[in-house]
Amino acid sequence: MAFGQVLFPYLQNPTPNSMIVNWKTASDNETTVIYGDSPTNLNVTVTGTTNIFSDTGYNNNYYYHTAKITNLQPNTKYYYKIKTGTNESAVYNFRTLPLPGQPVTANGKIRFLIMGTTRSKQNRDMTALP
Repeated sequence: MAFGQVLFPYLQNPTPNSMIVNWKTASDNETTVIYGDSPTNLNVTVTGTTNIFSDTGYNNNYYYHTAKITNLQPNTKYYYKIKTGTNESAVYNFRTLPLPGQPVTANGKIRFLIMGTTRSKQNRDMTALP
């Protein structure tokens, strides 16, 4: 595949009871997340939605997969993998947010990463000026 993500998920909108998992592929509209409380016990399956998008500079459309995992416990570590067609990802993990007022860790700190992109090949190919 020349563009997009190949079963590499990223997470959005964490809450104490839910998490959204997204990924992008070149084909296949199946959107499945399999998760559980240990890497060897992925026993719950969630089916999500798929949207087909096109982008200037790419030869083909791409499939944008989104699945919302709900009914999770606060401040709990979960393990998951994603599935599209016959392809499955590695097993990843996340921790749900704590309830308001409860610390995430012993020192009360939480770490997160904020990213942004226009998802445009044209912008990616531009070089920075001095």
